[in-house]
Amino acid sequence: MTASTEQRSAQRYGAAGFLAAGLNVLLGNLAAWFAVPYFLLYLLFVPVIVVDLAVAAALVRRGGRSGQIGRGMLIGLISVPLAPAAIAAGYAIAAVAGLASA
Repeated sequence: MTASTEQRSAQRYGAAGFLAAGLNVLLGNLAAWFAVPYFLLYLLFVPVIVVDLAVAAALVRRGGRSGQIGRGMLIGLISVPLAPAAIAAGYAIAAVAGLASA
């Protein structure tokens, strides 16, 4: 990597983006865990996810720290649909192993 590539990378990704991604992952997974028993409860989170996605897309278009936060939010949004899938897979494995009732 050249110095200019490292500079551009440092400008695009930073501590603010990491914090935004961490908060999105935390809130998305927390909501997923609360909604595990009630699958239809996930439908209530759809408007929140869409608003979060719209805000992240708007922030990415801006430069500087706002752009970093927007990129972090987009990265963190990946965890929202993956959390229920991971929870369901873990529960299915536990049920097959006889550790949980199906």
